[in-house]
Amino acid sequence: FSETEKIPVMRGQWFIDGTWQPLEEEESNLIEQEHLNRFKDQQLQESFDMEVSKPVDGTEVTHSLKLSRNHVDWHSVDEVYLYSDATTSKIARTVTQKLGFSKASSSGTRLHRGYVEEATLEDKPPQTSHIVFVVHGIGQKMDQGSIIKNTAMMRDTARKVEEKYFSNLATHVEFLPVEWRSKLTLDGDTVDSITPDKIRGLRDMLNSSAMDIMYYTSPLYRDELVKGLQQELNRLYTLFCSRNPEFEEKGGKISIVSHSLGCVITYDIMTGWNPVRLYEQLLQKEEEELEDSWMSYEEQRLLEELYITKQRLREIEGRLRELKASAIAKPPALKFKVENFFCMGSPLAVFLALRGVRPGNSGSQDHILPRTICNRLLNIFHPTDPVAYRLEPLILKHYSNISPVQIHWYNTANPLPYDQMKPSFLNPTKEPTSGTDSESGSAVTSPTTSPVMARRHYGESITNIGKASILGAASIGKGLGEMIFSRFGRSSTTTAQPLEMGKDGAEGNDQ
Repeated sequence: FSETEKIPVMRGQWFIDGTWQPLEEEESNLIEQEHLNRFKDQQLQESFDMEVSKPVDGTEVTHSLKLSRNHVDWHSVDEVYLYSDATTSKIARTVTQKLGFSKASSSGTRLHRGYVEEATLEDKPPQTSHIVFVVHGIGQKMDQGSIIKNTAMMRDTARKVEEKYFSNLATHVEFLPVEWRSKLTLDGDTVDSITPDKIRGLRDMLNSSAMDIMYYTSPLYRDELVKGLQQELNRLYTLFCSRNPEFEEKGGKISIVSHSLGCVITYDIMTGWNPVRLYEQLLQKEEEELEDSWMSYEEQRLLEELYITKQRLREIEGRLRELKASAIAKPPALKFKVENFFCMGSPLAVFLALRGVRPGNSGSQDHILPRTICNRLLNIFHPTDPVAYRLEPLILKHYSNISPVQIHWYNTANPLPYDQMKPSFLNPTKEPTSGTDSESGSAVTSPTTSPVMARRHYGESITNIGKASILGAASIGKGLGEMIFSRFGRSSTTTAQPLEMGKDGAEGNDQ
């Protein structure tokens, strides 16, 4: 938090009746000191079972204490009232006393020494069994600190869900913001120095947001962005474990929520992907194309020689890697395994498509993100977000014709459970039949076998756009809370669209 966002921490000794809010520590200490001096021998008479809301009426004041703007009257050891000495309060007291009302019940605030319930050893917060790292995307340079506020909104809403629906579970989830952008230097102020002064506000906004995507596609700065997020995730995890030593011992789980470009960087850290791999794929493709084309004898001879040399080079590189691996085992990029990866407003699908990833045919996320790396991948987006794309059509091509599932607003009354929602088609005019779909290999119509059809606009039917900016983080907090606390009991209880459907389609329960 910044210096301006300080949170008051007060010692709870004297509390206000009804709300049970503690008094300011300074006032509380003065009242406590006076109380002990006056009633030291009567302390044992107090009981937590007493009727706390019973007002005192007409009894004499046995003791009084003057504070700076208030004064406190003791009618007995457990009948204590706080009065304001402001002018308006004096007038109010005079009027009420003339009308025959008691001083205590009219303008005094009853105080209680100690909380209404006695503290027990079981009152400590439950052990955290699941932590969720919240990773920001582009624009954090422009709006520093917003990830902390957004994470706090998600945490608060998830708490309400936890208390309302999952109070009987021992699961306790903690949300931790990951602010990775502000520590990076990148080009320093070079981009600023080449930015023209006209429409400076718009240019500054673009430099602070969209520029991050350009940095990430630059071979010069990509590693710095990856390393920045990787180090911050590992630092926070190590710090959390040092303060919660039982977390690892009891098999605590870790999930990651990423936004925008943060999804791509998180994905690349988890999978270890780098541009070198893409370059190798391109070289291999060129070789295959050369083999298929006509060429002269001399060209063919040189190509064979090149092929043999490359094979030899790969063998030497492989032996060298094995030698290094036996000497020093390369540490994993992250110090923990990711249980669930939530992508929010994510361009990851575009990055994968441009890297040559094409739809699979197994209905599994494994060819995008192996389960050995991350157990579950979920994609959440707003239909009008210009940088958000769907991931499901890369899992199975047929998903391009299936509408994404709408997430309930966090304050929706009696929402329909996600596992009871039936898939709807973006183009329902044509009946899906296996005869028109040569790729399905099955006559059964299901979310995994419906044919690809012409796309149509589905934005208006999904959500009321106007509410999104106000309730977005809170809604997502509920959606995430329900999914994490329910431990993903059914494979189809996801958000924008399930990315893991079993072989039995929507009813698949692979957990």
